[in-house]
Order: sequence, then structure tokens, then C-alpha cells
Amino acid sequence: MISNHNKIIVFCTFTKENHISYLPYIPFISYIYIDKNYRGQRLSRALINFACNYAKSLQYKNIYIITDHQQLYKKYGFEIID
Repeated sequence: MISNHNKIIVFCTFTKENHISYLPYIPFISYIYIDKNYRGQRLSRALINFACNYAKSLQYKNIYIITDHQQLYKKYGFEIID
């Protein structure tokens, strides 16, 4: 999470548990948010890289993003699998 003067401008979650219990994809990045005034500054790339590096430090080999915005995450190296 990055904030500016007590306003959250970017955040995401990284979790291995999900409220959608039937999905086998763990761990995953979810709830990626960039404030509209900060979009276009590659903050999402930095956030996703941070989450992926954190996952690797925990010995996870695969990281997933469950999303409807499939094309957006292809540029970060994610592939559509389901």
C-alpha cells in the first residue's frame, strides 16, 4: 500500500485463502487498486512485482490473478489458464 497525506493511492491483496472456496488457484493477487489521479505511472507494475517477489520469498512457484481484465495482466507475464 502506498499513501499520500493519509489517502490510499495504490494497494493490492496477496492471499492464499479465498472467499470463493472452489477455486484451486493459490496464492493469488487480488483487489488491485490505483487511484485515478495516479494511473499511468506504472504503479500497478511496481505493486505486482512486489507481490510476486514476496510470494517467491515464501517459496511459491506460481502466483495467480483472478480477474475479468485478462488482457491487462498479460503485459505483466500472466497467462490465461481457465
